[in-house]
Amino acid sequence: MKQSHPENIEPELNSTSQQFVARVVSALPDDQPSMAWRSGLNEQLLIVAAKRRKRSRLIAWTLRPALGLGLASAVMVAMVTSRTPSRIVSKHEASVEGLVVAEHQQSSDLAQVSWVDRSSLESTEPSPKPRSTVNWSELDTESL
Repeated sequence: MKQSHPENIEPELNSTSQQFVARVVSALPDDQPSMAWRSGLNEQLLIVAAKRRKRSRLIAWTLRPALGLGLASAVMVAMVTSRTPSRIVSKHEASVEGLVVAEHQQSSDLAQVSWVDRSSLESTEPSPKPRSTVNWSELDTESL
């Protein structure tokens, strides 16, 4: 296609080929969609919009509360697990032996939960003096 300047465009628009194309285009019938077609399209659009609204309502009524409950539950679990349990002294723990057994149980519970590597801590501490080992049975601990 050759480059045309604004002063050279008028003769090109008046050429026979351009006039032929203008007559052909003007002879085409106006192709406006019929009212029945427009009505059908509007009905289909309303159906699609209703489905989308229904889905958004479903999300609003089910998913949002479920997410809220899940978040509240997670916060509650975090709060409950982060608290240190309050110590209740029972009548069995009133004696010295009961207190020793309770302290041992508490320290073993903490050792199971703790993430600290005890072997590295034990290697840096001086070794304790050997104690005499006492074999406690369940009957002994229950009688305390």
